[in-house]
Amino acid sequence: HNSKGLEPEGNFRPIPMHYAMSGAMGAGRSNEGSTIDSIGLMFRERSLSDAGVRNFDMCGIIPVVGDSMAELIMDGDVVLIDYTQKKPKHGHVFAVRIGTDVCIKYLSRAGSVIEVRSHNPDAAHMQPLKEGDDFEIIGRILWRAGFL
Repeated sequence: HNSKGLEPEGNFRPIPMHYAMSGAMGAGRSNEGSTIDSIGLMFRERSLSDAGVRNFDMCGIIPVVGDSMAELIMDGDVVLIDYTQKKPKHGHVFAVRIGTDVCIKYLSRAGSVIEVRSHNPDAAHMQPLKEGDDFEIIGRILWRAGFL
């Protein structure tokens, strides 16, 4: 017996897990030599589209460490990144490479600089990013999963 509510609807898409890369919620975490692992998670295409994903092949999942984004994203969670969404916007969370470290932070544009902010008010303050700094916005965080 299978209830109508439990039947899968629509097409599902595998999103690759990038185990060798991780995003730090703090000062950052080095990701030199990161690779893509073939194991991934399945997402409903409609859910991805509703979240703003336009190219399913330009998404990935990474584990995160640290507590600077707690209670929003917790140490040990995994996050879904859309690598095409790179424009800082107030209230949106991004993966950003600063030097060789990858951080998970709120990013917003403030004039000619990009403000970098943690969710956890006890986290260390980070300096704004400006043109000429060694940084790259990797993509927008759209989803997180972790244990209760």
